[in-house]
Amino acid sequence: MKSTSILLLSLVLSLSAGAQQFSVIDSLPIGAYGTAAWGDYDGDGRKDLVYIAQTMTEGQPDIFRIYHNTASGMIGVADMGFLFNPAAHWADLDNDGKDDLLVSGFAADTFAPVFRIYKSNGNGSFLLVNDTLKRLAEGGIDVADYNGDGLKDIAASGTDTAGEPYSLIWRNEGGFRFSDIGAGLAGIRGGELKWQDYDGDGKSDLAMNGVNWNASRTYIYHNEGNDSFRLASPYMKGGFGTVDWLDYDADTHPDLLVTGVDSAGQHNFVGLYRNNGDGTFSQVNTNLPAFGEPSAVDIADFDRDGKPDICFGGGNDTFFSFSAMAFGNTTPAFDRMGSFRQMDVTNCIVAAADIDNDGDSDLLFSNFLLRNDGPASIGSHELPGVVVYPNPVRKLLLLQHSEPDDVALILSDISGKVVYQGKAPSGIHMLDISGYAPGIYQLFMRSGERQSVKRLVFTGR
Repeated sequence: MKSTSILLLSLVLSLSAGAQQFSVIDSLPIGAYGTAAWGDYDGDGRKDLVYIAQTMTEGQPDIFRIYHNTASGMIGVADMGFLFNPAAHWADLDNDGKDDLLVSGFAADTFAPVFRIYKSNGNGSFLLVNDTLKRLAEGGIDVADYNGDGLKDIAASGTDTAGEPYSLIWRNEGGFRFSDIGAGLAGIRGGELKWQDYDGDGKSDLAMNGVNWNASRTYIYHNEGNDSFRLASPYMKGGFGTVDWLDYDADTHPDLLVTGVDSAGQHNFVGLYRNNGDGTFSQVNTNLPAFGEPSAVDIADFDRDGKPDICFGGGNDTFFSFSAMAFGNTTPAFDRMGSFRQMDVTNCIVAAADIDNDGDSDLLFSNFLLRNDGPASIGSHELPGVVVYPNPVRKLLLLQHSEPDDVALILSDISGKVVYQGKAPSGIHMLDISGYAPGIYQLFMRSGERQSVKRLVFTGR
């Protein structure tokens, strides 16, 4: 892959951790309706990448490419047969120290669902070792050793050749042979599934979000042992979207984050469910934005403070194309930024990994590779001498600075919506915010390469 010369810097603002910066360091071919996943196919300690996307350009082939992560950058090493509505996941299925590739989707030549497993040879080549499992598309894939036998097992969802939704668990028998355990899971499409031991009993449980014909909900299945799974959760809203585990409150009990749009395609939602530690979950009020379909989410500790952060991309009720970064602080009210960077909603991909092995999580965002540069440097890049008062503010916000040029201002509310953009000349600038709703806001100020962010409390009357 050829490096780009894009000069775009994507700046992430954290209210608690200062400014978190990401830089575009490379790009993949522009595509649409794709997916991507990180894994180490050659066991060299660097995260490699599979990227699947439609090119949408006449005469250009669609993309199903594997990239090798090298010291000099990402290099394409293998092109595979293209899949529509794909899902992809890396896992070392034979315990040889190299991640193998699992994919599902509609085959480009027949438009029939497929489910394929490719063994990594460790040299950038891959061998198709199993395509006899239930053929699925429009779903998700995740892998875990649910029965503790030392072999990684597979959970997958999607529609079959008749358009019927399925969710299945295949037990790894060794030698790339797998058996359907007949888990009795609800069939879903258009969503995701994720393994996690949510009750600390040493067995991986399964969360699923998706649509079963016209019904949509989120399911949590408890691993009872002996290949048995029990629907453990009460009704939780679900639909076309994402599901992820995270311990947002640092109580050692994994909580659940769900995003998406309902089965009618009308209402976007985000649900944050607290794990009560007794096998039950309770929905909590949160300031996270509601993302619909398409939507993409990944969770990582981007600011390295030991708490999970969330990167969102997709569309919501306010903006067709939107993104946000939310920084964890052990409460349901995450520290938020306004807009992270523009998301190409036709290629809605958010995938985090430490691609340069420097200890922090980087991002594949749509088709751009973003390096995590950490907090903004102090000194020459900090905007000095800016005074913003009063705080809390009732009506008039005063800003004073001595910069020779105008300071650019962006004011966003706690949901991340930008409510004001303007400029403040040198001296004292007055901003009337009496027309905004009371609540928490953030003010981003920039002059040249220097910037500052202030957290504001607007009380109204």
